[in-house]
Amino acid sequence: MDLQGPGAINYTGDGRGIDDTPFSSARNHTFSHMKIWDWESGVYIAGANYPIFEYIEMYNIMAANWSTYHPNGIYIIGSDYGIVRYSKFRYGVNGCGEGVVFSDGGSWRNWEIYGNLFYDLIGGGLKSIQYQDAPTQGVKIYNNTFVNNQVNLYMSSASCDASSESRNNLIYGSGGGINCGISSNNLTASSNPFANSGAKDFHIVSTIGTGYPRNAGTVLGITYNTDMDGVTRGADGAWDIGAYENKSGASSVIYPPASPIILGIE
Repeated sequence: MDLQGPGAINYTGDGRGIDDTPFSSARNHTFSHMKIWDWESGVYIAGANYPIFEYIEMYNIMAANWSTYHPNGIYIIGSDYGIVRYSKFRYGVNGCGEGVVFSDGGSWRNWEIYGNLFYDLIGGGLKSIQYQDAPTQGVKIYNNTFVNNQVNLYMSSASCDASSESRNNLIYGSGGGINCGISSNNLTASSNPFANSGAKDFHIVSTIGTGYPRNAGTVLGITYNTDMDGVTRGADGAWDIGAYENKSGASSVIYPPASPIILGIE
């Protein structure tokens, strides 16, 4: 599904590609294989537990009057046990707001953010993942790739508790580290580890050794043992770091349905 908004206009109210804010007992909503772009905010989710966001491509999330109507990617409040996986958050002509945002208090328990790409989010205020105003509990940040961002993980009046984990995340270029709770095997690569970063192909090279992500990861279990392409992690005997497991000829493209549904605003 293609959700296109009106672009970076002057908004007079929130412009949300998806507004999932029942503040009730609603739960188990799944959003899959979607392109969300040209909105003031991509997704608002509030009071809805057990959501899944997967195979999302999000970019151009911005308002011309952004100081009044702040752009957000996936904005989360008062929702627990969620998953964000196998998705791409990138710049485009504009940014993707704040990527994955936990803000304005509420509870954020047991969220899982794994197998995603965050790249080229350079610009004032752009962050890949943001926690704000309250402690996180049991959050897992696994096997994501962060490339050339302003800020990778931003904590504002917030903290990660001891049950939170960040493991097997790959960082290249700017943006800073990913440290939330217990951290292990997060790699900040000094040499370009990608097949073709100029073409935005962030599959990793086959090189094995210090500073490279192949075979350098922690085994995290069957729930997380496939990458965005469906490649099984550890099939060669060891897990790789980052969103992609190394496999020659794998594709980094999320293909839309043959006849996508187009929802737009004139």
